[in-house]
Amino acid sequence: GFSGGLCLEPATFAMEKQTGLSESCAHPDCPFAVTDSGAYGGFCCKRCHVTYIRGEPAVHGEKCSKVPNGDLPRARPSPPTDPLAESTSRKAQQLAQKAGRSDAFQAALAMKTGIAPVEATKAARAELPEPLPQREAREAREGERQRSR
Repeated sequence: GFSGGLCLEPATFAMEKQTGLSESCAHPDCPFAVTDSGAYGGFCCKRCHVTYIRGEPAVHGEKCSKVPNGDLPRARPSPPTDPLAESTSRKAQQLAQKAGRSDAFQAALAMKTGIAPVEATKAARAELPEPLPQREAREAREGERQRSR
């Protein structure tokens, strides 16, 4: 079978056909599948998303359907459409940084606030051409340095 640009193993394809599931929760410790209509992003539930951001073992909320993942490929760690407050708190930011998951924290914050993540803002700025007056001034300074050597 073919799904999301990846060839799936026959057993995975059979699982997807049988259950309608195509991905495992993005949390590496989670044994469950992504089962909702996209409301939880790449996670089985919002609580599991919080524990992913914080670098903690997977914990599940009462709305988690807890459907076994059947060895499906892991989903990308995209945030739920309405992340829990614990995933965007200062404490979550600190824990995400320690766990190497600052990108996941930024994505959750962007989803919660509707403001683009800092990383996306920086990347967008880096792609903009340098304004001509600033470039001319920089080139003039560099030329002066070269001549003074």
